[in-house]
Amino acid sequence: MKLSLLFVSIFCIASVYGQKWSIKLKKASGVNAVTINGKNVDGLNNPLASAHIILTNIETNKQAKTISQDDGSFLLKTTAGDYYLSISMLGFEKYAQKLTITTNINLGTIVLNEEITALNEVVLQQNINKKITQMANGMLFDVKNDSLLNKKPIADILSYLPGLRVNAENGTIEMLGKPNLQIMIDGKLTRVSGQMLFRMLESMTGERLDTIEIIQTPSAKHDGRIDGIVNINLKKQRKNGMLGSLSSTYNNSQSLRSGLFMDYKTNKFVFNGGISGLFLDRDVNYYTEQEFLNANVLFTGIKENTYKMNSLGYNFGTDYQLNKKHSFSTGFSIGNQSSKNESTLFVEQFNNTVLDSMLTNNLRTNIPNSTYSYDFSYRYDIADKHRLDFAMRFSNGTNGISNFFNILNTDATGTIGKEQQNRDVKNELTNTKSFLLDYALPAKQKKTFEIGAKYDEVSISSSNIFEILNNQNIIWATNAGLSNAFSYKEQVLSGYVNMDSNAKRFKYSVGLRIEQVLTESISSATQQIFNNTFTQFLPVIALKYTTNKEETNSIGISFKKLYNLPSYLHLNPFEEYINDFTIQRGNPNLNPQDIYNYGLSYTHKNKYFINYNYVHVKSAFFQVTSQEANTVIQSYENVGERFAHSFIFNYQKASLFKWWALYPTVSFSYTKIDNSLVTNIGGNVNIELTNSFSLPKKITLEAFFSVRTNRFAGLQQTIGGNFFGKINITKRILNDKGNLNFGILDIFNASNNNINNYTFDGVRNVSQSFGMPNPIITFGFSYRFASGHAITKKEKKQSIINEDRLK
Repeated sequence: MKLSLLFVSIFCIASVYGQKWSIKLKKASGVNAVTINGKNVDGLNNPLASAHIILTNIETNKQAKTISQDDGSFLLKTTAGDYYLSISMLGFEKYAQKLTITTNINLGTIVLNEEITALNEVVLQQNINKKITQMANGMLFDVKNDSLLNKKPIADILSYLPGLRVNAENGTIEMLGKPNLQIMIDGKLTRVSGQMLFRMLESMTGERLDTIEIIQTPSAKHDGRIDGIVNINLKKQRKNGMLGSLSSTYNNSQSLRSGLFMDYKTNKFVFNGGISGLFLDRDVNYYTEQEFLNANVLFTGIKENTYKMNSLGYNFGTDYQLNKKHSFSTGFSIGNQSSKNESTLFVEQFNNTVLDSMLTNNLRTNIPNSTYSYDFSYRYDIADKHRLDFAMRFSNGTNGISNFFNILNTDATGTIGKEQQNRDVKNELTNTKSFLLDYALPAKQKKTFEIGAKYDEVSISSSNIFEILNNQNIIWATNAGLSNAFSYKEQVLSGYVNMDSNAKRFKYSVGLRIEQVLTESISSATQQIFNNTFTQFLPVIALKYTTNKEETNSIGISFKKLYNLPSYLHLNPFEEYINDFTIQRGNPNLNPQDIYNYGLSYTHKNKYFINYNYVHVKSAFFQVTSQEANTVIQSYENVGERFAHSFIFNYQKASLFKWWALYPTVSFSYTKIDNSLVTNIGGNVNIELTNSFSLPKKITLEAFFSVRTNRFAGLQQTIGGNFFGKINITKRILNDKGNLNFGILDIFNASNNNINNYTFDGVRNVSQSFGMPNPIITFGFSYRFASGHAITKKEKKQSIINEDRLK
């Protein structure tokens, strides 16, 4: 047994380092000297590099060996005779053929079929571990030839990487300990974001992947509000043809999400486009308890809510490479969304435990909105590995909200009542623009020096008209106290300098970013103007030392200063009517919060990943709950300092059997908020276990379970949902081009939590719980298609620097 494991391990290591082999063959001589050549591809016509080709003479048993190149081609020289040809590669069935060779032979294209059975754990573990490259500020995962992952959607592959958490239902990707995560593709921001970006990652499979970068400490060239980046590098389409993928998923909570994305290359142009849709029609019940601090007043409420949403997004783009020095990219995206919300709120008011009155509030809400964005980028490769980037982006969006309230107040018996009807109409217009200029040049020993500047501008104008129906005159009258007009403008001018070195053993990334921020808020109704101008100095340093020659063990330390600005909704001082007992308003005197992020990391054998993060936030702001008479006021305050510690342990892969793989994660967090009135302390423990089963008939089963304690965030504490589970079964069909999925989400009804909101002085004020259909059962289908030639990795000689555009 040990001998066989040793043999498989040696075979795997040889596969990983196959490109570095140099096999010397004796030159064939004489009149019978011949050559044999061909090309290896998989079932989708993708070239297979590093396949082992062995030609064995039947009479003498002498062998000629070689390894296929990046484009799958191979060449052997021998003499005439009878031979056995064998071709083998990790994850594929062995190919064998008997040949009688008398002259030169071109075998053409040879298709290797993927193995159905699971691979031996020793082979798999060696293969995965060697595909992780340690960087100063994170890790690079090489997944382009991983036969176990390349049939999965990219969104699913991300969930297997250490420190990442994927929520398919919400369409979100998180990095543990990093709340402000940015997703990039090929080193630049995508033309789409949010749900549409997630739909795209659900539609594309791992066959499109080259590498994935997990950047835990973004360098100074990235915005000062980003503390984590996932950069997804795709294989480049080198030859003419079309590549596409589509997916659709439906679940019993009345949710349908679909996406279709395509790339088409012709000569120097690559055209890309996609459409994504999300459709919801679901019922959710909310239960609210508001207890006031005087007169022993208690409100309890039940809110029955029906929510419908139709969302469609479109994106179109073109990449054009004029020559080796000049390349351009431009694109346009459109997003349209309309939603309708109907709810009925039943509220009972108690005074000294005696029912005093009842309220019924029927609310209908319509929210149409649309967004448009355009981007352009240009790259000039000046000289060997030097490059200059220019990019710009414009976008605008409109958002409208109309609410209709039908309110009935009665006494405790429900017989004497007063009916009131209210309505409000809100309109919001947003415009953004961004310009970027970057210059990068390489230095010796894998060092890169970068310098750049960026300008961002955001302009938002909003208006709200609140009207009350006069039941006697049947006339709608404007309530000036709940009507307002508000505008906000934010300008950020940034400059940075950064030096990276990813040489062996000692790696570092150091830099400084300076951001000059100007904000202006104007209340037209009161003629008030609020200005704020400040300068942020944002140093970044990330150091990593690999303790062994293989660079699989490392120790890292990092520091990054960030900041966060309050949004215009946080700043708008006007009151927004929620119901007769709840008002929401902003705070124009909010200050930005400064964030100091410290990190320690340790990696052992590229299998064990340990990360510790310490975050110190000054002038932290949160939504706070206060009381005025018998009304709850939801507003925002700088509540003081916030301290957070998080400890995360990941194991890349553990296997009980060759067909059963486990990916465990354990995380701890501790949070403390300190101000002059109260100190709030909370913490939680989260244990996650992802199981992957490779079954016969091209079926895979994934099961995710987590155990977590109550969670504390800001001035909220979430109670319940301590045991969460989901499973997903996938069957590959249509020659491995399609997938059928069946899943059960939230098996243990963990999504229906209780939430306690605390007032600014730390006394519990509002308790909420909510319920939705559980468990959620999903059905999905995805299919990938191609015409013309397949995707291969394009080797660029003009630049090895990441294609960072708008960061």
